[in-house]
Amino acid sequence: SLQDGLRVLNIWFNHGHRPQVSQAVAEGRAGVVDAVWVQLIPQLVTRIDHRYTDVRKATLNWLFDIGERYPHALLIPLHVSMRSKGLRARDAWVLREKLRSRHGKLVEDTLMLCDELVRCSALWHEIWYIALTEASKLHFEEDDTAGMLTKLQEAHALTREPQTPHEAAIFNAFQADLVEAERWLNRYVATQSTDDLNSAWIFYHRVYKRANRMLPKLTTLDLHSISPRLLSYANFNVAVPGTFDLEREPITIHHFQPTLSVIGSKQRPRCIKLVDSNGQVHKFLLKGQEDPRMDERVMDFLGLVNKLMRADESTRGKYLPIRRYTITSLSADTGLIGWLHDCDTLYELVRTYRQEHPELPLTAEHSYIRHNAPERLDGRGRPSDEGYERLPLMQRVELFLNSCRQTRGNDLAEMQWRMSSDAESWFSRRLNYMQSLAIMSVTGYVIGLGDRHLSNIMLDRQSGQVAHIDFGDCFEAAQQRAKYPEKVPFRLTRMLINAMEMGGVRGTFSSTCMTTMHVLRTNKESLLAVLETFIYDPLLSWRIVQEKDVDIKRRTVRAHIATQSSRGVLAKHSSTEEEKSFDSDSPHGSQDWDDDTGVIQNESVMMDTIDNEKALTLMRRVKEKLDGMEFGTQAHARITKVDQVERIIQQASDPRNLCQAYIGWFPYW
Repeated sequence: SLQDGLRVLNIWFNHGHRPQVSQAVAEGRAGVVDAVWVQLIPQLVTRIDHRYTDVRKATLNWLFDIGERYPHALLIPLHVSMRSKGLRARDAWVLREKLRSRHGKLVEDTLMLCDELVRCSALWHEIWYIALTEASKLHFEEDDTAGMLTKLQEAHALTREPQTPHEAAIFNAFQADLVEAERWLNRYVATQSTDDLNSAWIFYHRVYKRANRMLPKLTTLDLHSISPRLLSYANFNVAVPGTFDLEREPITIHHFQPTLSVIGSKQRPRCIKLVDSNGQVHKFLLKGQEDPRMDERVMDFLGLVNKLMRADESTRGKYLPIRRYTITSLSADTGLIGWLHDCDTLYELVRTYRQEHPELPLTAEHSYIRHNAPERLDGRGRPSDEGYERLPLMQRVELFLNSCRQTRGNDLAEMQWRMSSDAESWFSRRLNYMQSLAIMSVTGYVIGLGDRHLSNIMLDRQSGQVAHIDFGDCFEAAQQRAKYPEKVPFRLTRMLINAMEMGGVRGTFSSTCMTTMHVLRTNKESLLAVLETFIYDPLLSWRIVQEKDVDIKRRTVRAHIATQSSRGVLAKHSSTEEEKSFDSDSPHGSQDWDDDTGVIQNESVMMDTIDNEKALTLMRRVKEKLDGMEFGTQAHARITKVDQVERIIQQASDPRNLCQAYIGWFPYW
């Protein structure tokens, strides 16, 4: 099973340098069905740069064996690793070249497909808009000049050689300003003169304003302009993303449709369509500027939850499975996401309802808060919510509750009724809604899923089932952020409650929560095995650890290294003989020690140690929830699943928690 395979990988990557473990895994993996290892390709690929040479080589051979038989499953994850740096990129390239000798056309088609889709995900003026936004924040707000330089230099490197008509047009429009900006930037690097840097920013500001004016016009894209290669190519030897199945011949891509539509959200993702070798049209969301790999791993976790719910006698056949979607990572910040058909976001549903009822302004609740809170203006002289945010908690609660009284809050319930053909259909939709909302609420609570605003929760038009998207904020990252930390374990606002049965949360919703909690707590070992793998995934650690933790960690490591240097604390001779042999086998080992002082010089080693400590903390937090010990640390503090569910429902619906949410989270809806 998946969870057993993950346990094997954990043992392999932690202890594979030991001869007994290496031999046992080598002998045992041959007896495991291929389907298990194909599922675990992402976890294997992320560790091809393992610090122990024997483990690294064995992992590469392991992947080559899989790739020989199932190249469609391996080549895209391998291509993503080639876009990284250092040993991982080199080993991925070597492995790809070995596969090229047997699957030449497939390798070439995969390379072209990934590169062109990444090109389509972010056009050059978008690259500059994002780079300048981030660089200005680093420089002017965070005083991080080194980070600013890196962002700007990366953007220059990406936009030097236009290869499409659209890139040529942007290059010609921006070239004069960018050449001058880069000249002043290079002078600043040489002179460290603030005047030179200010001169560079004069030209960068011109580029920013021009790019900003172009963004609203970005509604549709023509492949003829942005990727002629993708438009003209046909009969790819690449499987349609998300459709690969070991039991049947791959369904391959025939061609792409010529027009992409741009969705008007912050990242401006594209809706892209392709036609497969059977003539069927597939619709995807092409999303750039955001790492898709956490979502990819969470989909694996949700798949396991579905499997456990089907296997348990108390839940078998009673509930719809958690709605999932396919995710294919094309690079570290680009993903191709399977389209959720016949679904609308909750925000779209509420907006539609209020547009059809003019007596209900879309911003009724927010306008009430703005009108009654102390007035505050932002830096541009516009009204802001700072006055509301600065109120004492009890005054804020009172204002929040009064804002909720401005409307009935039955928008979602009314839309559910309108989408039902008859009373029986409405009853079925409402039941599916309550059950699916409960299952994902408890599952999201266990993995610390945050950022559940109304555009990240969808409703199926046919069944009424709730579907969640965008799983980037896991392991309570949203609850630990410095600004607007979330106080609730999941979203349970008044509109969600009003769309339930007469008893609200007391009934189907709470009973389904308890049943789900029972299944998750009963199978905690399997769930922890899955979570442990991607908590320790080095490619995902930056998504889990907050920026402030990284800064604190770096300062701690440097201070500790300085202390070692002055005191000579961690001497090389303190290692055991076994540890010495492991270090000599490590590609980093000889660089980590100073032979004269006998102390650690490479801070990355100690950074990894602190990363492990953070991972252990996260795992303990999840384990506490699955043990029913979140609300106490002693053995006698373990609570029943009934008490646990009641507490998290109370937390999720408590106005004292909701009123502290970011106003764009729409806590009053």
